[in-house]
Amino acid sequence: MNGLRPLPACCVVLLCLGCLASSGCRKKGTDSAAGSSNLSGSSSASSGGLDGTWKPASLEISGEQVPIEGPQAEVLTVISGNRVEMKLGNRIVGQGTITVDNNQQPKTIDMTVQQMIGKNSGRTESTIGIYEVTGDTLRLCLGDADKPRPTEFRTDKSSARKLSTYRRLR
Repeated sequence: MNGLRPLPACCVVLLCLGCLASSGCRKKGTDSAAGSSNLSGSSSASSGGLDGTWKPASLEISGEQVPIEGPQAEVLTVISGNRVEMKLGNRIVGQGTITVDNNQQPKTIDMTVQQMIGKNSGRTESTIGIYEVTGDTLRLCLGDADKPRPTEFRTDKSSARKLSTYRRLR
């Protein structure tokens, strides 16, 4: 194998959008996520400024900083409208959809992502959270889809929340 161990779909999305471990995600069976597409990197009001190619910069899970290293540091998240793809080089490792509400403060995000590699290939999972985009920086606080949505950009030991920061590449 290429050194990338198989991760649940939840981890693929949260790796790219905030997580390296599988705690705090609700499995949704094997429903199919959106099919693949050629996603671009221009900004869009419909997705709350999320459109673009994002690289992970920092990650905190349940109050603890987690290093982003190895192959996981190279996974890019590409968002276009309500579509999201996670790529390692030219390989799509996850894909799905996002729904945002830009009228909420903080802005909210719901994600459903299907894993495309590993023993859980085809598994679809969901997570909910909040986000903010400032210039080319994206901050996300994500939590378990069957728990209350985060209301602030922080984590603690009693939560399974993930706080992550990304830099827009294009």
